[in-house]
Amino acid sequence: PTMTLELIIFVWVFSSLSGLIATLQERNQEAKLQLYTRFRAVMVLCVSAGFLWSIIFSYCVMSNYAETHWQSFYQLEAFWDVLYFAVLVLILILWRPTSNSTRYAYQKVSGHEDEGYEDELEDVVAVRGNGSVGKV
Repeated sequence: PTMTLELIIFVWVFSSLSGLIATLQERNQEAKLQLYTRFRAVMVLCVSAGFLWSIIFSYCVMSNYAETHWQSFYQLEAFWDVLYFAVLVLILILWRPTSNSTRYAYQKVSGHEDEGYEDELEDVVAVRGNGSVGKV
């Protein structure tokens, strides 16, 4: 049950991330695209490392490694804590405040949203008649 839930979450995250990256490519938002592409690489690396470690850990459990090396078995179980910490550090590095932070926030979004807003703004100005923008 836990493995199935984790698989569903990973598929959901990666499909959403792929959709976001495709949208950013369509809108030519290079700064955000680079950030999310790096984030996807971090996620792929961590999922791959977790899958590989699961195989190694399963082999150690089946070969009675825990029985013979019980004094150091905690090191095998500590991998997940180290992996979670590594993901946290990598995310902190990716989204750290830099000189490009304002580029992410104020980069103009091209697409249907802006066109609709400009049309609405023109309608408001036309309704007022005098050219000043205010509440209608």
